[in-house]
Amino acid sequence: MSVSDLTEAFRKAMIEALVPELKDLKVEMNERFIDLKKEMNERFAKVDERFEKMDERFAKMDERFAKLNERLDSIQQQMFGFQQQMLEFKQQMLEFQKTQEKILSKINYEERIVKLESLVEQILRKAA
Repeated sequence: MSVSDLTEAFRKAMIEALVPELKDLKVEMNERFIDLKKEMNERFAKVDERFEKMDERFAKMDERFAKLNERLDSIQQQMFGFQQQMLEFKQQMLEFQKTQEKILSKINYEERIVKLESLVEQILRKAA
């Protein structure tokens, strides 16, 4: 037997021994791949469900924020109205104070006149 015959015989023996094992390995790898693919699809389905729930939650949050913004707008409008009323009230108070000061100055002036008249009367009595 020559070296080439020996090599050929060895090659055939290896093929006969390894080919069935390689086929079994290929089948096993295909089965594992199918199982992994199934598992990944299940996981992705769960992730998709979670994303759907998150989308629903975000939609609810968006609705809540929209309602909150409406409330804030309403409050801002009320605050603006209140500030306007406060400015009007302040102006009325200033006008009232001015009127009050005028009245008080007139009262003080009249009191002085009365005091002067009583002093003049006292002086006239003493002089008489």
